[in-house]
Amino acid sequence: MGRPSSQAFTRWDLIICLAAIGMLAIWLPMLARSKSRTSRFNYCYSNLQQIGLGFRMWSNDHGDHFPWRVSTNEGGTLKYAESREVFRHFVAASNELNSPRILACPADPKRSRTSAFDFLSNENLGYFVEINTNGSQVFLSGDRFLSTNKSVRSGLMTISKVKSLQWVPGAHVKSGGIVFSDGSVTWTANGQLGTIFTNLPIRIAIP
Repeated sequence: MGRPSSQAFTRWDLIICLAAIGMLAIWLPMLARSKSRTSRFNYCYSNLQQIGLGFRMWSNDHGDHFPWRVSTNEGGTLKYAESREVFRHFVAASNELNSPRILACPADPKRSRTSAFDFLSNENLGYFVEINTNGSQVFLSGDRFLSTNKSVRSGLMTISKVKSLQWVPGAHVKSGGIVFSDGSVTWTANGQLGTIFTNLPIRIAIP
């Protein structure tokens, strides 16, 4: 008669279980962070789509021009095109944008969301506008972390060469979204900016 097999929990079983628990302890937080980044990316992408659609709808009612190309007497923000008050362009299109909460990415650590356009300021705004854009030009808006320097700077910036252009650390890791004047959105990384910004120079207002 053969010797019965042992049903006891052996040392090797214990080692395997501890190894599995250790791997789960490492893997689960990584998975959670990955899901969180994906969620923030999707949220920001959706924001940009809504911004593109809102401005596109606004331009349809204003001779195919965006707010910064239309006189303030006609509901536009031409008066503020060269100012640092970037939020005014979004306020002008508030009826089309519906909610100011879409104007700040949840992954942007230095921007807070507001529920009222009456209280909107640059501190609630995470996206630039290209102030020379009209119906026949290409760029419209995008993530504010676009820079020709090592850090993002608020204000007006003229981009004449793409060589030094980059996404700097911020809401997204060396990547960001760009909205075109037709309302479409593309997501790009630093190495791809040269294929996007071919129609230079452009002048952007960063909040």
